[in-house]
Amino acid sequence: DLHQLNVGTLDAFFIRVARSFFQELGLAPAWSIGDSPTHDRLRTEAVQSALAGVDRAEMVELLRMLLQGDASRRIHDALFDQMDDLVR
Repeated sequence: DLHQLNVGTLDAFFIRVARSFFQELGLAPAWSIGDSPTHDRLRTEAVQSALAGVDRAEMVELLRMLLQGDASRRIHDALFDQMDDLVR
């Protein structure tokens, strides 16, 4: 029964499993693993969406807490660092 033998990486195996059970996992039918540019674009869109309704005073307080006195950091980088910490 060697004709049924399938050799591959663990990554490939788990991708096949996830594609087979996409509904049970709550994934879209045409899901895929994003590359770095896609990740960056989605992260930027998420930050923009989250901050769209924030008023100016809340934004100032958020940035003050986020930067904790380190005014040399770029706001964009500081927000992304926080997002990365939350995702991990």
